[in-house]
Amino acid sequence: MLEAVINSAFTTVVAGPDNTTTPNGVLYLNGAVSSITPTFVHQGSTQFWSVTFTPTSTGIYSLYAFGSIQFRIPCVAKTTQQMLTDLSDEALGSWTWDKASGALTLLRQNGTTLATFTALDDLVQASRERIS
Repeated sequence: MLEAVINSAFTTVVAGPDNTTTPNGVLYLNGAVSSITPTFVHQGSTQFWSVTFTPTSTGIYSLYAFGSIQFRIPCVAKTTQQMLTDLSDEALGSWTWDKASGALTLLRQNGTTLATFTALDDLVQASRERIS
């Protein structure tokens, strides 16, 4: 499924009439007019236009241009691939625990930091609280 990611430019191609000057496209977020103005670039002498915008919040973005809705796309905080990578790294990555400071660091499979925690441990129970 195609999705936009928050604060990352999203570009797609839409079709319009052959003789149209720059379209007056309106971008909607969850059904309300968005403050984001999309950029249109005509693709030579064709009826195709590339449309680019950078979503600033999650939700469903819709573009109205050429007299109809051209597309609807969900905007997410992370792509599905990024989430699967995080899950894989959490399951298969390593961790280190500095018992003197209580800092527990969860490492990705490539050795970079995925998250840090404050860890508490006593004779009865152990716990961790995410810091970042």
